[in-house]
Amino acid sequence: MATNNKYPKLSDFPKFDQNPFLSEVELKRNFKENENDKLNGGLRGILNGTKKEGYVQIIFENEFRDSSPFIKVYAKGFTNLPKLCKSGIEIFALLLPILEYNQTEIYIPEYYTMEKCGWSTKKNHYRGLGSLVKNGYLACTKSPNRYFINPQMLFKGNRLTTINSAKMIKKES
Repeated sequence: MATNNKYPKLSDFPKFDQNPFLSEVELKRNFKENENDKLNGGLRGILNGTKKEGYVQIIFENEFRDSSPFIKVYAKGFTNLPKLCKSGIEIFALLLPILEYNQTEIYIPEYYTMEKCGWSTKKNHYRGLGSLVKNGYLACTKSPNRYFINPQMLFKGNRLTTINSAKMIKKES
């Protein structure tokens, strides 16, 4: 980016075919193995009222879900909020309720932000998006009004599944 302007232009930023943030995210599941439990879910107990000890294998899957709508804004996303210009913060606030589950890109047309924010010109729209791109919340795509979402900043859904499946698709192509 070759601009020193306080409000960078969207045309100053590179345009991508695929979400550039996905390669930066490394998500792993951590499993701990207990040396005392040789079987999955092993349970030490007394069998049939005798003093014999043994293991009982218990296999279950417990899944809790919160049915309330949510958006995860990660620490990196919060620390960059003060760096956004006023129109960038307004667009950020508009994004939160319209994000879909496991969405890695978003369509943000001028008319939508102008209507929702009460702006009379497109200047605030482009200034706000430029601020979001500059600060790493979004990346430009080659399609007009489409932007990649940085899942290290904000995400709605299961990042582990979404990002790993996107990486698999990228490897196959």
